[in-house]
Amino acid sequence: MDIRVDRIAVGVTSCYLVRHEGTLLVDCGMRGAGPAFRKALAALDVRPEQVGLILLTHGHDDHVGSAREIADITGAKIAVHRADGDWLAQGHPVPARAASGLARLMLGITQSALARAHVAPLVPDVFIGDEGLSLEGYGIPGRVVHTPGHTAGSVTLLLPDGKALVGDMAMNGFPLLGRRPGLPIVADDLTTVRGSWRMLLEQGVITAYPGHGGPFPAEAMRPFLVG
Repeated sequence: MDIRVDRIAVGVTSCYLVRHEGTLLVDCGMRGAGPAFRKALAALDVRPEQVGLILLTHGHDDHVGSAREIADITGAKIAVHRADGDWLAQGHPVPARAASGLARLMLGITQSALARAHVAPLVPDVFIGDEGLSLEGYGIPGRVVHTPGHTAGSVTLLLPDGKALVGDMAMNGFPLLGRRPGLPIVADDLTTVRGSWRMLLEQGVITAYPGHGGPFPAEAMRPFLVG
């Protein structure tokens, strides 16, 4: 049985349903995404209770806002790296830090809303450490690796067929940015992002599935890793 990856677009965020012997959801979108999620599952002929795990690639609001709602819908466990999970347990998304002039402008415009941002407090069922996590126990022949830089707790799902679900380690489509692969405009540290990407390419990643936009060849990121 091949590993199937289906993109579920929730607003500007790309979430992914990964299926093999088990079913895994990667990221959840902003708050209120429950109805869109139910509709997407129905279109894919997947029952909510088939989802066994929700993997959050990082703790920004546009990826975790509906995590509690979708966990309640599916009964799935939630997994997140401990560095970001400590924020979520307090009911706060991880603060976004601008890595470009455009991001500073965007965050400046939305600063007051971001200051009030909150998520339903949740204590993840699975805290991922820097050593990562095998997903064999969830019916997915893959592993989660720690790829810091976008946030301290950013993680990537590596699949044995060369696919990598990278969260916001890269962007391939976002309002005002056009549609081409590139580094995120929001990041704790772009040097660390580049280091995480070098590790992924050394791991033999072929196709990247980003948190914004659609999949693209991972080699497209190599020109951005100088610096």
